Amino acid sequence: MKIAFLVSGDLPSTSAHSLQAFQMATAIGRLGHAVRLFAPESLRLRLRRARGGMDFYGRAGRVEMERIPCGPPWRTTFFSGWGARALEVVRRYAPDLVYARDYDSPTETIRAGIPTIVEKHSPLLAGNGIERLFGLADRPAFRSLVVVTRALADVHRNGGFPVGKIVVEPDGVDLSLFGEPGPVPAAGPVVYAGSLAVWKGIGTLLEAARSLPEVPFDIVGGGAFDRLGWRLRGVPRNVRFLRRVAHAAVPAILVRARALVLPNSGEGVSGPYTSPLKLFEYMAAGRPVVATDIPPLREVLRHGENAWIVPPNDPAAMTDGIRRVLDDRALAERISVCARAEVSRYAWEGRSRRILECFSA
Repeated sequence: MKIAFLVSGDLPSTSAHSLQAFQMATAIGRLGHAVRLFAPESLRLRLRRARGGMDFYGRAGRVEMERIPCGPPWRTTFFSGWGARALEVVRRYAPDLVYARDYDSPTETIRAGIPTIVEKHSPLLAGNGIERLFGLADRPAFRSLVVVTRALADVHRNGGFPVGKIVVEPDGVDLSLFGEPGPVPAAGPVVYAGSLAVWKGIGTLLEAARSLPEVPFDIVGGGAFDRLGWRLRGVPRNVRFLRRVAHAAVPAILVRARALVLPNSGEGVSGPYTSPLKLFEYMAAGRPVVATDIPPLREVLRHGENAWIVPPNDPAAMTDGIRRVLDDRALAERISVCARAEVSRYAWEGRSRRILECFSA
């Protein structure tokens, strides 16, 4: 099948959105489909590529791409001309299917009668013109809406979106980046890898680290200003902030950990609907996961079986959870092995295959 994969955001970028798009486009190609990824072009992005920006994606960056010039050179994301320009280029490409990770381009392709799958990680119900896309839900060309959590599916179903067109698929992981993890190490840091946004629960994690002064903590990711912001608030001496690394380098950081933490608060714009890429990378790393008890994570994790679950926004509970998996080696091994065994369900290729099977049905 010939598939046009549309992404309106900055590429390259270190955002999870762009990485997820690359992972999906690459996985669909590995299934044997002809995939071309279309994204906006600008002078700013050309300069970023010249500085090696595409290296961040590693293997996931190896996908056929076509850049679409649109808008002023300093702005691409959500530029008002993106949808029309994307439709023009897609028509020339003549795909069997459009797979869109924004709302502007599928609005145009659906109106043009081109079969389209839309993947969104936030509600389509309001804001930024998203309601225009929701209004096309009954069009035959709008084949499926892919969402990453059942909570997000409920939002759309309750808003009137056709139930039969909603596909729930959590995010995924590139298992080829992970070898056999081996036993949980007896020494090493507790690791968090990902965004340093407040709603990610970094404040809770820092307070937990303060209560465990004998345990080293590595917090990996974020930009320089993000790390500076947290340092200005006060960081315990047993915590290291490490700069963001290329995606292919993440597994090596995770496997040396004694425990991996996911302290999400459940608040913020994406909190109720999040399906963190790092959750599945944690599971693939074969290390015990301590995560907060928020509904999106509970769709994947089970307390005492494949993770240790603690209440969100509770530093004392996070401290106790981390201490529990560090002190109880049998528990740490058991939940790690279980998570590793289950993560194959979330491989990008399997996710892509299930989504495309819904299109073919």
